[in-house]
This record gives sequence, C-alpha cells and structure tokens, in this order.
Amino acid sequence: MVTSQRDLKLLDYVFHPRSIAVIGASNDEKKYGYRAVSVLKTQHFKGNIYPVNPSADMICGLKSYPSVKHIPGKVDLAQIMVPAPLVPAMVKDCLSKGVKIAHIYTSGFSEAGKDGKMLEDQIVRIAGRGDLRIVGPNCLGTYCSRCRLALNHRVGMEVGDVAFVSQSGGLTSSLIQAGNVRGFAFSKAISVGNCADLGLVEFLEYMASDAETEIIAMYIESLRGDGRRFFNVLRKTTRKKPVVIFKSGNTRRGREVAASHTGALTGDYVIWKTVLSQAGAIEVRSLAEMADVISGLKRLHPIPGKRSLAIIGNGGGQSVISADMCSEFNLDLNDLSAHTKRKLKSLQLPAGTSTKNPIDLPASVLRRKEGHFFKAVLEGVTSDRSIGAVVLNLEMETIIYDRSAENPSIHYLVNMVKAAAEARSPTCAVMVVLRSSDDPKLQSLKEEIAMRAKRLAMPVYWDLRSGLKALEKIIYYSDYLRRNRFPKWTGGGNGT
Repeated sequence: MVTSQRDLKLLDYVFHPRSIAVIGASNDEKKYGYRAVSVLKTQHFKGNIYPVNPSADMICGLKSYPSVKHIPGKVDLAQIMVPAPLVPAMVKDCLSKGVKIAHIYTSGFSEAGKDGKMLEDQIVRIAGRGDLRIVGPNCLGTYCSRCRLALNHRVGMEVGDVAFVSQSGGLTSSLIQAGNVRGFAFSKAISVGNCADLGLVEFLEYMASDAETEIIAMYIESLRGDGRRFFNVLRKTTRKKPVVIFKSGNTRRGREVAASHTGALTGDYVIWKTVLSQAGAIEVRSLAEMADVISGLKRLHPIPGKRSLAIIGNGGGQSVISADMCSEFNLDLNDLSAHTKRKLKSLQLPAGTSTKNPIDLPASVLRRKEGHFFKAVLEGVTSDRSIGAVVLNLEMETIIYDRSAENPSIHYLVNMVKAAAEARSPTCAVMVVLRSSDDPKLQSLKEEIAMRAKRLAMPVYWDLRSGLKALEKIIYYSDYLRRNRFPKWTGGGNGT
C-alpha cells in the first residue's frame, strides 16, 4: 500500500528509471526478451540498459550479464520475462541487488489457478523482506514519453499529459496509438496485470499527484484490496483531474473471462457503476468511447458547463436525427436568442434557410467564400450566451464534391475547421463531426482533416452519436464539480 510521499516518490522509478535490467533478454528475435531490449535501444531510452542472460555475452549490441547481481552499476527497474517457476529466484536476486521495482511480464500466476496463486504469493513475500516493489505479474510494460520508455516499436513518443493505467497490455498500446490519430498524447502509461503488489489504487494515487499528468484514463477488469480506499482516492482525484474509466467484466461470462485474465474477482457492476458515479469518474463502455472523451477533454475550449447547445449542419434529415439524439443524451437544443437570429439574418442567408436550432445550411452556403463565410455564421452563434457548445454536423460528400470539379477537394472543409477554431468564444466551445460513407478514399481524407484539426486543438468526431455522447460525459463531469463546489476544471492544455 502506498500511503506516504516517500512511497509515491518510489513509483518514480517505474516511469523515470535511470537504469533497467532486462532479465530474460534474448538474441532470438521471436522472443519478448529480444523485443524488450530492442525497443529500449531503438526508442533511445535515456538511461542505462542491462540485458541479463547467463548464456549470452552480447544482446542487441549490449553487454549481457549472467545475473542482475553481476551488473556493476545500480539498477532502478528490472523487467522480468523468464518462465514462471524461475521468477522467485530472479526476485531474490533483485532484492539482493537493491533493485527498486521489479516489473514481472511473465504469465502463469494467479490467473492460471491455485498453483499459480501460490507462486504469486511467494514472490510478494520475497519482495516484502526488503524495499522491493512488484508490478504485475502477467503484464506488458511501461510507457513514459519524457524518458523514452516505450511499450513497443509501434507507439509514438510524443510528450503529452494523459496517463493510462490498464489491466490489459494490448489495450494500453491501442489507446496510445489511437491518441496519435485523435490528437492527444501521453505522459505515462502502465500495464499492471494481476496487481499482486502495486495495483490500480497506487498508480491512480501517483497519477493524481503527478505534475506531468492532467487527464487520467483507466481500464479495469477487477480490483484487489480495499474497495473503500479506491473510492476515496478516486473521489479525491476527480476534484482536480478528470478520471475516465472503462470497466469491463460486467456480465457473468465477462467476469469469468476477467478472472482468467487477471486472477481476481470483478465485483457486481451495479456497485461499480454507483461507485464511479458518486466519485465523479467519467465512465465509458469501450476504448473508442474513451478516446472520444479524452479528445473532447483535451480540445474543447472552454470545457462546456451547461447542457444547452446549437447544431449547425447540412441535411434536413440530420436536423431531425440530431434533435432525437440530443434528447437521448439529455442535451438541450434551446431556441437561439433574438439577437443571434438577427445576426444570422443580416448575413443574407438563402431563402428558406432556417435559423431555428438545429440550423440547416445548404452545402453551397458552407462553401461560400471558399468556406470562410462559415466563420461569420459561427461567430453569430458562439456569441449567444445561452449556448454552451456548438456542434458542426457536416456531411462530407456534398461539401468536398464541388459540382464543377471531378475530384474531391478538402480545402473547403479545411477552411471551415480553421473558421471553427477562430470562432470559439470564452463561453462557447466548438466541435466538428464529419459524416461520410465507408468509402476508403473518404476515410483517408477524414484522417487528413483530423490531423490538420489537431494543430488547431479542434476535436473531430466521425459520427454525431460519438460526439454527442462524449460531450454529455464531459458536461456531466463539469456538473459534478459544480454540484460539489469543487474548482472548475479548465482543460488539458493545447491538445497534446
């Protein structure tokens, strides 16, 4: 259990180690022991790398040592990836060497049954004889962008301020890669596995006090230890940082699978849902939804504090659909003020254009003045003090396929995204929804527009439902802070 500043400081060795021993390093490219050393080396980890293998002199061009005890310098972090029966001996060696943290990647412990649980208890007892702390076992690794500590070769190393604590190594990598596309980057991420020693509560508490982290995300299958302590730490954390949680293992079959994955009980979902709500966490039901919410937290400026919004888009049918969706997510499509309606009418919009909310504008109007006319429309709406957010619900094909052109052009949409960024007001945020068919060419164009929007700190969603759901959850968090008289959260920087 982490209870003091000294204990929290110890976790710095997980993310900012000055040296790493890879126990089980290998020259076989098919083995994880090779990939672990290779990733540290090619991603330019800033500390010392010590491969450990009694059968090799060199691994990946680095001197190999027969055991961690033979390493001449200090070792802050040991990554252990030997077969499960050998792990207790490796933990003993780490304890003798004075290693601070042992991160055990190996599986075959409590998730594998009774014998594995006994082995897991044994390594915790060994570590408890001294100051050695255990991460895992049965996990995938640690990520820290500032010290270039990477999970694998696929993830980027852009420095950000989102932290991810996960009981799935695969999902850890997936969310970091999603951030590369969606425009947010990570300070830290960790796969905690079975949580035999250090677990979800400890790393949540650490991220809460981490100056490099503004937003915390968690993937939880099960919780070991004191549930009341988890609730108290979570509630204390959400007062100053949003915590986005994806809790799985909510059905009978899901709980059975989770038990075989991390070796712990998952608990009743109704209780979990109540705990998360009362503690002010933002609950999501998928990794994609988690990415949607984080993108909004990073890029919606200001963070919406009220449920009233305006929707501007093209397509009359979409106006009806969007009105239904707003009702579904308890969002209000209030009438625009008389002053705002006069502003819109002064722009000489085409006959038949409705200034009711949602506002339906033909593609020809959206393209007017190469898309720059759109800024005047937006500024008229974002200045309305009764509106907390504006959602641009745009159907791509009718905008990018100009009647006079055979090939699609995104310059209209690019200019509109720029206009959206410039039209944000101190009281009204703006988000963009780009609707389209599944045409691969259009998907590629959407990603190009999203990358340009990233530089403008503008959130982009691929469908209206995803955007509105994320918006509702962010407003829920603002409501929670306001109801409990906690300070308003002002956002996570400029989108990185």
